[in-house]
Amino acid sequence: MNRIYSNKIFNWVILIVSVLTVIDISSRLNQDYEFLSVLILKITLFIFPILSTLSFFLKKMNKELYSRAFILVNLIFLPISVYFQYLVDLLFYSFNRADLISKPTMHVNFLIGLILFFLSLKFSRQTKIQRQNEYAMLIIFYGLFLLILNLTRIFDNNSTEFSVITFCIKILISISIIFVGNKLRVEKLKFKTTIIISLILAIISGML
Repeated sequence: MNRIYSNKIFNWVILIVSVLTVIDISSRLNQDYEFLSVLILKITLFIFPILSTLSFFLKKMNKELYSRAFILVNLIFLPISVYFQYLVDLLFYSFNRADLISKPTMHVNFLIGLILFFLSLKFSRQTKIQRQNEYAMLIIFYGLFLLILNLTRIFDNNSTEFSVITFCIKILISISIIFVGNKLRVEKLKFKTTIIISLILAIISGML
């Protein structure tokens, strides 16, 4: 096994969590999905732990990018998106969707993700600039993911529910996130500025 982080035990912890996540998601991939966007989300969540696992064995993939992306996407961003959706429904539509946050495993995964993320920074062997380049790539990927997800909703929505204006705004937001991430990659935007702009765009997109 290749050593990615400076702490040997932490490498094993990330590998084990990645493998367990692959097993968990693969057991549910055979289900029938009503919406194409949900299937794409599941496939995306399946890919990241696989890449994280492979990064410990393939020399060309021996980077922190894949395991840190797995931690952020599968363990942190996914629960955050659920929490955000719950708050939006509650505050703006007075609709209490308690079922969204009723799974204890989601909260446990979120806490584990936070711990693993901070430890990944503590045991990192990369420079600050190298990590910023990683975050730029993740922001670009997030923009591409939103773009694909929004495009698939053309096939998911009924004609009575589909809003052309909302669709166009979400497409523009997705492209803007990709643009901002690329600006960070070529070092034409500061890291904090990029994060703030990306978060604002992501929140606007989530509220539409």
